[in-house]
Amino acid sequence: HLPVFDKSKDEYVELARKYPMAQVNVKKLSGGAQVNNDEVIDFYNRDERFVNYQIRELLNPNIIVCGGGSGTLTDIVLQRIYGDKHFEQINTWCFYCAESDLLVIDSYHPSARVCNEDKFDEMIANVQQVYKLKESFNH
Repeated sequence: HLPVFDKSKDEYVELARKYPMAQVNVKKLSGGAQVNNDEVIDFYNRDERFVNYQIRELLNPNIIVCGGGSGTLTDIVLQRIYGDKHFEQINTWCFYCAESDLLVIDSYHPSARVCNEDKFDEMIANVQQVYKLKESFNH
């Protein structure tokens, strides 16, 4: 079903607690509040087998939100983790693989210094576009 996105922030938090989710960091070492994109790629290269196993086998998600990296994380997901799948770019935020019913969202990092309207409302509007397209194909 199409998610409802007309709730208050507190209602979203409560709703999020009802659904299974996981956070996966490509950087598997502690320390440092920031990491540049080249370092992210180096960390992924170092732990590629584990990250791929963690995402594809253990979690097997239907939605992946790539938080930050100016497209670097999204490129890793689309080209390296799921390089064997075909993704259609639906809009500037969303890539969809119909074969696996997998949505990849190229989003801001949660701590990005961007207003919440840009960070969340714009993302949700783009995700809704994907769900509306899926519904139109199912009718």
